[in-house]
Amino acid sequence: MALTACVGSQSLDQPLSPLVVRGELVDRTVVATENGKTSFIHFAQNGVATVNGVSAAFGRWQFDENGALCLQWRGQPQRCAPVYAAGGSHYRFGEMDLSVLSSR
Repeated sequence: MALTACVGSQSLDQPLSPLVVRGELVDRTVVATENGKTSFIHFAQNGVATVNGVSAAFGRWQFDENGALCLQWRGQPQRCAPVYAAGGSHYRFGEMDLSVLSSR
């Protein structure tokens, strides 16, 4: 099945592994929607995250020791949460919906 191929052999009700998240989100443009607000995030290979929405900002991304994705924007606390597949190129990160726009 196509969806299974996207997320590998992992179950859809289980968080994605850091390796799968890297393969799906890094070096791509992602539409992030949270609390009715939409922004565009780019996850660079070097751990830098760029967000363009109401204003542009830079931050850092990494994985914690439990494999959760962690994002920290300048002047804000770090947010960590597992990433789940939500079908096709859509993912869930905490309360945030992520949709991959660009291909490699």
